[in-house]
Amino acid sequence: MPASPGGTPQGQRNGSKSDKRRTSPKSANRQKRARLENQDGKEKESTPALGSRGAPPSTGTPNKKKVAVKAKPAKPPAVIMLKGHSQEVFVVAWNPKIPNLLATGGKDSTLRLWNVPEEESESIYPTRICMHLPAGPACDITTISWNADGSLLATGAYDGIVRVWTFRGELFWYLLTGSLDETAIVWDVEAGGKPKQRFAHHNDGCLDVEWLEGEFFATCGSDRNIFIESIGETTPIAKLQGHDDEINQLKYEAKYKLLASGSDDYTACIWKVDDIAQYLAESTDSPAKPRPDVRTFTHKLRGHEGEVANIQWQPKGDRETYDPVLVTSSFDGTVRMWNGHTGDCISIFQAGSGKVCGHSFAPRPDILAIVAGNKLILAKDGKEFFSWSDKDSLFETAWRVDGKAVAAAMENSMVAVVRMPSISIPGEEDKTDTA
Repeated sequence: MPASPGGTPQGQRNGSKSDKRRTSPKSANRQKRARLENQDGKEKESTPALGSRGAPPSTGTPNKKKVAVKAKPAKPPAVIMLKGHSQEVFVVAWNPKIPNLLATGGKDSTLRLWNVPEEESESIYPTRICMHLPAGPACDITTISWNADGSLLATGAYDGIVRVWTFRGELFWYLLTGSLDETAIVWDVEAGGKPKQRFAHHNDGCLDVEWLEGEFFATCGSDRNIFIESIGETTPIAKLQGHDDEINQLKYEAKYKLLASGSDDYTACIWKVDDIAQYLAESTDSPAKPRPDVRTFTHKLRGHEGEVANIQWQPKGDRETYDPVLVTSSFDGTVRMWNGHTGDCISIFQAGSGKVCGHSFAPRPDILAIVAGNKLILAKDGKEFFSWSDKDSLFETAWRVDGKAVAAAMENSMVAVVRMPSISIPGEEDKTDTA
């Protein structure tokens, strides 16, 4: 559920049709979260530093003064497991202001809030369990999103209800929404969750929404269309066409005003949307400016040989100047990077034989987490430097706001958390943190 420009969760992200629902890979016939092929590979364990008992022995020379060797403290384990859910975990999200607060949701109809410690811990249990009643297949949690200040968390579930919780796990309010009815709804949070406006322009399920700027936002759906909407307007400003199959996801790059889309047609598209406000103003006064304005893509990114499951713009990080780079992951087992200005493919990362279900950038632009089959891969500048695998599939990954940990949702009902300070990053072996 994208947050409003002010940071408040509004609307439900996924208008899941039956084939878009996150279900158990063991029972689903066709879905985005299909069962992912297991890959061969063993967990790579970090080598612990020598403890005090591992100090080098004395040379044995009687006239030489023994010099005490100060040993480095042993690092905590690189991967810890969070146990608490009873069925598959579909979604994970770190609080943007409280670094160690992690929210997870899944098939067991619960939202769980975890206080993930910095130091080593043998077992971690959720600090809050928030029930989404009634429990069962009709209440699987498929999307969660914090607002910008980390005070509220919105969850979307199969029962059609969006619930909003405080960061302490208290139910703040809840509201009813529907995405199978081919609509998108903007909700007024300050008014206690009342619907502000309903947008019904798709001819099939609305699968994603993305805020642009101010009152403008975009929607995409199974009807292969993207609409640019504005709060207060009853007619779309623009209709973006160019995909040949369902459009799964939208992402907006604010500096260059580029909208990206990923589709089941094996492609991603980039759209220039820098004139939306101007076109709205001109179309209001001139019949020569029809609405919606039907547009085609600026660039169509071809190269994947499977559905494009996830897209993300590379974060700015600490860079003052940068070119827009779009990263796409696909069921063909690859992750590709594209120049947002030219549409050229910059690099291809082969993640293995498993379908790449998703990826996420650390707060810095050079480190990427990739979920491929049953494997979590960390790459720096396109080169793998860490991987961890399990016998069951992984679904989604998310980074802590300070970059010190990355979490992965798992089919086996657990959540894996990778502690970055326990991992050697190429070129940064002497650093104690990776923020």
